[in-house]
Amino acid sequence: MLGVIVFGYFAMLIPDDEDDLGPLSRYNEFDEKVIRKVNSLLRIRSFKDETRRRLSHSFQSFLLTLSDQQLFTGFSLAVAITIIRQGGQDLDKELSMYSYVNSVYLAFFSCLTHLASITTLRNYFHKRKLLCTIRVIGMLLTIVLLLRGIVESLAAFPDSETSLRCWIDELYQTGFFDGNDFSLMSSGSGPYNLTVLLTIILVVTLLVDAYVRRILELYRNPFGFTLNLGWPR
Repeated sequence: MLGVIVFGYFAMLIPDDEDDLGPLSRYNEFDEKVIRKVNSLLRIRSFKDETRRRLSHSFQSFLLTLSDQQLFTGFSLAVAITIIRQGGQDLDKELSMYSYVNSVYLAFFSCLTHLASITTLRNYFHKRKLLCTIRVIGMLLTIVLLLRGIVESLAAFPDSETSLRCWIDELYQTGFFDGNDFSLMSSGSGPYNLTVLLTIILVVTLLVDAYVRRILELYRNPFGFTLNLGWPR
């Protein structure tokens, strides 16, 4: 989906924002200069206005489908991960910590790719408040279910032979800050473990910030962002 967004950007297919004041192009002067330069280097011709409008509509529909797919994939994985993590059907005894960590990262990637589509599709959701609210609820449920797994995965040393249950028991019995291979920080506060802790804080902070900003974009007037920030749109 990221490739689709990049293609849409350079083909100038990203839909304009619309408001009572009229349409507002998502491309500013800097964007147009970059796109013209890239197109000239690659010898790509620009679309005519009418052709661009038709392609922009098709691009929006296709991107919406991919966005829905990523949201559903991330939410489904988050639910499955949570059930297994809580010991449903004793699956946590059969699943390795390595598989658990990979599943969390896959769900995390789905969340990130979905977030990338929100800004592009915000004008579509401005006109459809019910769909917008349903999507926001899905986004919030997904990230709430996934946050603990993200923190645990960043603190993990993946081992294909250690079961998820053994790893979880070891992690929480000794504590995150005890001196062992599964802890975030050793008792001596080594540089590596301190880096892991700072990485967890940074990743979680950036993820929460990205969610808050995208949700605000879905509900707030896009003209306000442009007037306050100027670029990027």
